Amino acid sequence: MSVNIVTGSGEIVEASAKRNSDLFWAVRGAGANFGIVTSATYKIHDLTNDGQALVADYLFKASQNITLFETISSLLQDQPDKFSFIKVFQWSADYEAPVIMISSIYYGPEEVGRAANQPFLDIEPLVQDVRVLPWNRIIKENRFGADAFGCVKGNKQAMYGLNLYAYDVRTVTDLFDYYSNMYQEEPDMRLGMFAFEFNPKRVVTGIPNAATAFPYRHATAYSFQSFTLLGDGLESLANSYALAARQKLAGGSNNPELETYVNYAHGDEGQDAWYTKGKMERLSALKTRWDPKGLFNFFNGILG
Repeated sequence: MSVNIVTGSGEIVEASAKRNSDLFWAVRGAGANFGIVTSATYKIHDLTNDGQALVADYLFKASQNITLFETISSLLQDQPDKFSFIKVFQWSADYEAPVIMISSIYYGPEEVGRAANQPFLDIEPLVQDVRVLPWNRIIKENRFGADAFGCVKGNKQAMYGLNLYAYDVRTVTDLFDYYSNMYQEEPDMRLGMFAFEFNPKRVVTGIPNAATAFPYRHATAYSFQSFTLLGDGLESLANSYALAARQKLAGGSNNPELETYVNYAHGDEGQDAWYTKGKMERLSALKTRWDPKGLFNFFNGILG
């Protein structure tokens, strides 16, 4: 509802719908460019489903890829408002092979969530873990506990993001084949993964695009490639594979401008790709007003 923020101009101000409303618009989507929020006031709501969610994790064999991708394409035609899922290409040390992980969350009655997950169960995954969890354990325990491995302090990482505006089964299948070949040919790249996030589109677009600086509410999915680089000299190898994969996906996802969610950006896409051309003029003017010296440009920043 409001924030108190120390801005790059040295002012301490409140930003809300009624006070410094332009800055409030910018903070919700591009806040890291304008200052440091010292406090915030939120509107809170009753817990959905008493804070319980049906969490489901699956592993699928490489040979099931087309069936799985066609199932996802069908699900996206009418994705339930309380149903989110991610798809991940990864290497399995247990199976010594590339696999596809699906992790879903349903905020609602368990029986309705199990029905939403049935299309994945019908494909007969290699591994499945379906259970109800309270909201405050989901991040730690879903994705087969991957959070503990993906967030190790000190590991060198490389990230490459891209929005999808279309989900083309052939493009995604070719991309999975490309990653499978990479895993086979380059064992040092086996800590790399390609993730796709599918959030309920009706919910995401429930807030008008113009209401905040946050862009890309109309995206079909957000994707990112993440590489953990444990050896010396792996940056260039990861970069060559990742840029080629990003280009392959861009061509089949209606995203030739390489638009990407800013937190998943590699850094080479440019500010129009992070914040959209349609919002950059307003953001640039606000940057000049509230951070004229460009103090807050550490992470994919806006130029005034």
